[in-house]
Amino acid sequence: GTHCTLMVGERAWLYGETAWAGSVAGATMAAPSGSPLSGQFENSSNHVLGHTGEALKGPMPPLEPNHFSSRHNGGVNFVFADGHGVFLTSSVNYAVYKALSTRAGGEIIPGGF
Repeated sequence: GTHCTLMVGERAWLYGETAWAGSVAGATMAAPSGSPLSGQFENSSNHVLGHTGEALKGPMPPLEPNHFSSRHNGGVNFVFADGHGVFLTSSVNYAVYKALSTRAGGEIIPGGF
């Protein structure tokens, strides 16, 4: 249900300078100077929304600029579809993290994630 569905999450500016809402069609972006991510250039329209990522094992640290991330130690703040907020730590079970990012996957999500 909505209490187990991620709606909004943080994405640290350090890893990719993009607008918080909207994007310039056809523009490219790269991690800014001093970022721990590589200088790869990507279509910025892909970076409007954060995602849980296939190569990531939980929130923080990102492997791509559009993974959910933050400058907080050990995790990322999220708002769920029912409006409550949670700080998910980077040690959250990856299967649970992926299940939280679907809206109709039918996954069984244990409490206390």
